[in-house]
Amino acid sequence: MKLTRNLGLGMALGTLTAAGALLAVAQPAAAQAPPGFFQVPGTQTSLLITGSVGTRFIGDFGNFGNPDQSGAGQIANDVLIPFLIPVRHEIGAGANNNGRFQSHFSNSNASFGFITNTPTAWGPLETVLILGTGNNGINSLFLNPAFPTTNVIVGFGSLGPFMAGLNGSLFGDSDADSEHIEPFGWVAGEVGALQPGFRYTWKGPGGFSIAGSAELGNSYGLAADSIGMWNNFFVSGQTNIGPAPVWNSSSLGGGATIPDLVLRARLDQPWGHITLAGILHNSSSSCSENCGGSADNFPGALGGGPVPNISALGGGINLSGHINTWGRDSLKAGFVWGQGLGSLMGEWGGNDGLVIGNNPNGTWSGASYLGEEWGVHAGYTHFWTDQLRSSVTVGYAAVTNNNPCGMGFCIPGTNGGPLANIFFDNSHFSLEGNLIWSPVPKVDLGVEYVYFQRNTQSSSIGWGTKGRDNRLSVESVFHF
Repeated sequence: MKLTRNLGLGMALGTLTAAGALLAVAQPAAAQAPPGFFQVPGTQTSLLITGSVGTRFIGDFGNFGNPDQSGAGQIANDVLIPFLIPVRHEIGAGANNNGRFQSHFSNSNASFGFITNTPTAWGPLETVLILGTGNNGINSLFLNPAFPTTNVIVGFGSLGPFMAGLNGSLFGDSDADSEHIEPFGWVAGEVGALQPGFRYTWKGPGGFSIAGSAELGNSYGLAADSIGMWNNFFVSGQTNIGPAPVWNSSSLGGGATIPDLVLRARLDQPWGHITLAGILHNSSSSCSENCGGSADNFPGALGGGPVPNISALGGGINLSGHINTWGRDSLKAGFVWGQGLGSLMGEWGGNDGLVIGNNPNGTWSGASYLGEEWGVHAGYTHFWTDQLRSSVTVGYAAVTNNNPCGMGFCIPGTNGGPLANIFFDNSHFSLEGNLIWSPVPKVDLGVEYVYFQRNTQSSSIGWGTKGRDNRLSVESVFHF
């Protein structure tokens, strides 16, 4: 019952991690509930009611929340979204708004849920349902996790070695991720997502296990002036600059022909754990509505030309683990490489998925490719006392961008000049440190600093190539 981070609500998973730990070690008898659970009268089912409330104070000392980018005014800023950090002077006349301090209190920090355990002849029957103010990120555009709504954040059941439902992807490894306050996207190079699917786990001797899963295949990518939503998304303060809509399986142009297929081997030992996971991931583009296109429906998009049906098979590997050092301290790290991982490594805004090129007249140029990405992260957690702990985490990630102007990713009028591709990211760097105090069980009070740097393609008009955000978060979380 190990879970990856939530795409919009880290607090809900923090609650579930604590509750799941109780359930994982429990060996319920027919008439005895596990610790923290109570027996449902007249049944063998034990029930835990869990959740959390609280808030975060968030202050950004840098380039975050571009006021001239499409959708930026709708973003709650609860989530640090890397590709929305504008590079220097990216917003032209609005550049004076860059670099100013902005702060707010989060309104997406509450969760409520149930966990049950029932002994059966086939092993324990366990169910988990967590609701929260956030978004699970399934079949929704990348930005939707920032919109505060009430959703099923996690919901799955397991019977012995078999699991089905919405849970953390088997490709991720939450046990190799440092504890943090910022809920999503702040660690460059981390991988994982919440995805529905089927999973089977075989537990062998000596702490060795092998698990396989079939999960939601969420296609994800960019298209040059052809399919998707949010034309001119990346640099929308200028008219018709860099049209590059983000699309995925829930938008106009996304789909998948096969589910994600994941196989993971894991070794748990007293010194820590190590995992190696591999994934096959399909990305498919198509058009299911408004395929004729018109300037009225999507200005500058579609152009009345054909929308391609492209299917590309990518995949990747994730090597991760942790080492117990001294006392309760631990060192955690991971390395990921892949092609077209898209939302599983969702810090790129689509250009690590299936990228499709167009001719200037809006018709498909015949060019497409899968982004190739890799990342590494490492963190160390130190317990100053039993109640006071800190984590320091560093991450780096890079993606290969093969986006010539001939694919349509350029500013009109540059004729393939040096302004092409200015909005494409090619690497990210992050650094974080926090201090978390738990004066009593189920209460976390903490402060965290995050530095995130976005590195983009070069340009010739003085816009620069780097965007930086310095974020300070202060949290108060109360679990029940």
